[in-house]
Amino acid sequence: MDYYEVDPKEGEKVDRLSQWEGKWHNAYDRKPGFHVPSVNPNLEAQYGKTFLPPKDEPILLPLCGKTLDLIWLREKGHL
Repeated sequence: MDYYEVDPKEGEKVDRLSQWEGKWHNAYDRKPGFHVPSVNPNLEAQYGKTFLPPKDEPILLPLCGKTLDLIWLREKGHL
């Protein structure tokens, strides 16, 4: 599948899908930039202050890449 769009800076057609696939298969082989090696610092800072989820109810977490947030919340007693 080809996905082309016009680059606003260059004015040329660019195959965005091929660019992403190239990054995924080459540049991201070892460590994508969206993988975070620690718990989200905002989650840690706000947990117990402004973020007070009941431990017996589900929590919806937007995810992108690998995260330690789920393990951290489990260690805090969430299911």
